[in-house]
Amino acid sequence: MKKLTGIALVIVVVVILAAPLVNGLLMERVIRDAHDQANALYADSGSDVTLEIVRYHRGYLKSEIEWVLKLGQLSTVYGIDEIRFIDRAKHRLTGIVSETSLEKNHWYDELVAANQAGGDPLTITSRYHLSGAIESTIALASVDMVIEEERIRIGPGNLVVTSDSSFVSFKTTGTLQEINAGNFFHLTGVRLTSDLEKISTYIWEGDFLLEIEQGRMEEQTETVGFQAMRASYRLDFDKKQQLIAIDTEFSADELSNADLPIKRPRLRFDVTNLDAAGYERYMEAYSELAGSMLSDFGAHGDDHNEALKNKVTMTGMQLLAAGEQLLKKDLQIRVAELSATMPAGDINGNLTFRLRDDLSFMQLVPLANEPSLALQFFDLESALTMPATLIEDPAPLTAPLHPAMSTGFFVRDGDLLVHRAETRDGALYLNGAEVVLD
Repeated sequence: MKKLTGIALVIVVVVILAAPLVNGLLMERVIRDAHDQANALYADSGSDVTLEIVRYHRGYLKSEIEWVLKLGQLSTVYGIDEIRFIDRAKHRLTGIVSETSLEKNHWYDELVAANQAGGDPLTITSRYHLSGAIESTIALASVDMVIEEERIRIGPGNLVVTSDSSFVSFKTTGTLQEINAGNFFHLTGVRLTSDLEKISTYIWEGDFLLEIEQGRMEEQTETVGFQAMRASYRLDFDKKQQLIAIDTEFSADELSNADLPIKRPRLRFDVTNLDAAGYERYMEAYSELAGSMLSDFGAHGDDHNEALKNKVTMTGMQLLAAGEQLLKKDLQIRVAELSATMPAGDINGNLTFRLRDDLSFMQLVPLANEPSLALQFFDLESALTMPATLIEDPAPLTAPLHPAMSTGFFVRDGDLLVHRAETRDGALYLNGAEVVLD
């Protein structure tokens, strides 16, 4: 019995002594895998951003890693070519804890020295668990700085990002107490959460939520403020049908502009039956064109404004062509809710647009001569009600704009302006009356 107990104790001691070394080995594999995954994602998305480990010193109880994020074309946006990181990790019995520093970046040191008397306001801590999960926490102390003669205050804040061992699932929670850019811009009580799973390079299934307790923006004599703003996003992927559904919502308790308070504004917008392959091709085209635009801007700056304008126009046309791949049968775009309460009364509206069949832009060419052909391609239903006093002169909205129209886009109903439109039996009806398009 004593012999077995002694063997067990030896095994326990060996395990305890070996744990830091084993955890250090596991951490190195995880970090190198993470860099490979990130570089693959950048490459797949058409970005020339890269991660590179330039030094990895692994010891028994601790490791030190130096790595660099090369910004590529994004350097034209941020004004720096790369960001260097130093990770100092401690090997513990149940995992790894690592502290990350930006000390190798002279631009960051200069920024801190010029604006932060209390030292480095940024603390980055990563925990590598035995399960393979990685939890990174970015803590920001309150920062005061001057940018282009404007004093800016940011923080304090906290961001926690958790991923699984395969870097497919990511959860994020974050808070930021304040962003204050003088009289120009002010936000307080910023919170965000997200729970996303990678389906492909451009398709991430899950939720994103941004909440802001209150904010204020000023432009010359114009001031816009809001209370309890909320913006949410959700993407669902149907693997069997290879379809995507996207739901977005924007709302607030109050939105005010000068003396015009708007209570409970809400806009909910969703897209269903979106072809996943077409969506990926569109996003790939968008990424490639965005990279091309950054390259041109970096090469020419403001010296070739006309050339850049032409590039923007050409880019828009190319994106329009790529968007044709999204026009598949049963695609539905809907404004599920548009609502607000104003001093003059309530605004309420909705809109539903659905494609009856696959559509190409070439099919739209004959519409110039026969507009009624458009009714073969889609179904439409829309409604909007608002107080007439919101419009200084409602006459242009209620007057027919074409001989085919019996009414304007709106009709007067007491103190309200009311709009109703729908396609039915191959015809378009506006406020109850058929619109003969040809």
